[in-house]
Amino acid sequence: MDTADLAKFALPLDAYSPTRAENAAIGKARNTAFKNCMLGFGFDLGPLPDAPPENAGVNEFRYGLTDEAKAKASGYTVPPQPKPPQPEIPPEGRPIASGKGERTYQGKPVPEGGCQGEARRKLSEGAAHDEKLVLRLGEEAGKQAEADSRVKAAFRAWSACMARAGFDYTDPWQPNDNPEFQGLEANAREIATATADVRCKREVNLVGIWASVETAYQERKIGENAGALQNVKAAIRVMLGNAARITNG
Repeated sequence: MDTADLAKFALPLDAYSPTRAENAAIGKARNTAFKNCMLGFGFDLGPLPDAPPENAGVNEFRYGLTDEAKAKASGYTVPPQPKPPQPEIPPEGRPIASGKGERTYQGKPVPEGGCQGEARRKLSEGAAHDEKLVLRLGEEAGKQAEADSRVKAAFRAWSACMARAGFDYTDPWQPNDNPEFQGLEANAREIATATADVRCKREVNLVGIWASVETAYQERKIGENAGALQNVKAAIRVMLGNAARITNG
């Protein structure tokens, strides 16, 4: 299993979530449907800005810090993600956007949940599915992997390696979540800790073992939930079809 570049690494359950490109298409369609709904109430929002591209791969930090160059440059500090741009909505249009206000506007019924709710419904029409299933199965498989004897043994080997480098941690989440390492800039101790962390993960093949074990648990989850997961895949296809129709008018 190649975990050298976790930005491109995929776990089995990732196949049941939209890709970056698909998420972008869905987001664009949601904006279009929202804008069209608002226009129906007389609010022309103009061109809506596209959402910023995602910086990190979906699994890039799944096993904590693994890139030595990043560790040496910034420790555990993660650059803030750009916030999605928000449309400029005049005050009188905000209750229509959210649905939190009068049920009608100038005699026209406001849709349930406002234009935001209307946009979501247009995208998900005919795509009923358990929206939390993939996340829930992933969390369950992740917990099972961390409780597995093979991963626990790898944690102990990593901890011993860290001790030889002068750092006292029992598992790789401890330095990652250390409150002292949550600032905007990493100090010398954080960088030293992070660098040792990455090197020890590599020395004991922690990520390779961890990812292999988690992959097996995810595959088991897929087998146990095959029907529901196929419904998820079908729903994504329907949503993408809805998105294309909305965007193309």
